[in-house]
Amino acid sequence: MTSHYIQAWGDPMIAHTGALKKLWEAAYREAQVQAFADAYLVIAVCFALSAMIVPLMCGVTHEMVPAMRWPYSLRSPSRCDGGAA
Repeated sequence: MTSHYIQAWGDPMIAHTGALKKLWEAAYREAQVQAFADAYLVIAVCFALSAMIVPLMCGVTHEMVPAMRWPYSLRSPSRCDGGAA
C-alpha cells in the first residue's frame, strides 16, 4: 500500500503515513461493525428469552381485575390463581 502512495505522492514519509491512516480507518470500521453485531446478538438473545417465558405468564381474567372505585385498592393478586391475596 505504501508503494502505491509513493507513486501517487512521491514522498516516502507521507506515503507511509497515508498507508497507516488507511489501515487504521479499516480497522476502526471493522471494530464498529463487530461491536454492533455483538449488540444485535444480545438484543436477539433477550428477545428469544422473553418469547420463551410468555407461556409461563398468567393471563389476566375479568375476576382478577378489581372494579374501579375510590379510593383505589392497592391490593393486587399474589398469584395467578384468581386473586386470593
